[in-house]
Amino acid sequence: MTARLCHQGDPAISEGDPYYRLYLSASTSLARIKGGKSCGFVEAIKPAALGLAGEIGEALDAWSERYARIARVLPYGYYPEDCADFDVERFNRDALELASAVVAQLDDRWILVVTLLQRKKRIYLSLLMDMVSGRAESRKGEWGDGTPILGNTANSDEAFPGKWVRVAIQDYSAGIFDVTGAENGMEALPIDAEVAKRLGDALKNLCDRWTEVGDVVDGLGDEPMFSAERALLAAEGLRLALELKAALPDRWTVVYFDIEAAARRAWLPAFEYRV
Repeated sequence: MTARLCHQGDPAISEGDPYYRLYLSASTSLARIKGGKSCGFVEAIKPAALGLAGEIGEALDAWSERYARIARVLPYGYYPEDCADFDVERFNRDALELASAVVAQLDDRWILVVTLLQRKKRIYLSLLMDMVSGRAESRKGEWGDGTPILGNTANSDEAFPGKWVRVAIQDYSAGIFDVTGAENGMEALPIDAEVAKRLGDALKNLCDRWTEVGDVVDGLGDEPMFSAERALLAAEGLRLALELKAALPDRWTVVYFDIEAAARRAWLPAFEYRV
């Protein structure tokens, strides 16, 4: 007979000699309790030490490295299963396949306890990495084509190619920002007053809706309703930015910050660009 496969929480885990109890998890790969006791710290164990085939060890290493590669860049308190980019379901399926391969080569003295990942948050990796690197702040310092908003230049019209305005669906804002990065209103732009009011009201409505969606970092950032709303707001914001560009004189440039592209860790010119 072969070894038994148990899931974390199964009462059968306590059966048998703890020396023959193994654990498979994303954080430790294959492990056992130190000293073969019934409780205590777990320590990694090489598959070869159990007499397992070499290819199983290679597969286990590749599996756990997929997890570690993302875990290394995340802030404290966040895990790969929090990332919408990380395929938890596939990772768990692979864990069960590996566990089955391990127990097939061990006799019935052994129990292998497998711990599957549970997703509690769904946040794009770009947003999690920004919490560590400050990349979200650096994005505010340049336009999509690399032209600085202000940088070290004087705050004068001559420092820029024509006139600039930025459209961005941001929470607690009206969605319009001037060349300095400061929030500004439609009334400051050289467009028809009725058009300005219509576009301004529409942009403010989008920003209010984005605020209501909730906090981007701590919320369930890839739940179907959240993702659908973000995509809808991004598309509608772009449409309004194009309308604004058409209403402005030719020498004006409109830059659009695309929240949908930014959430998916796009290259900066792909999510902040001229329209």
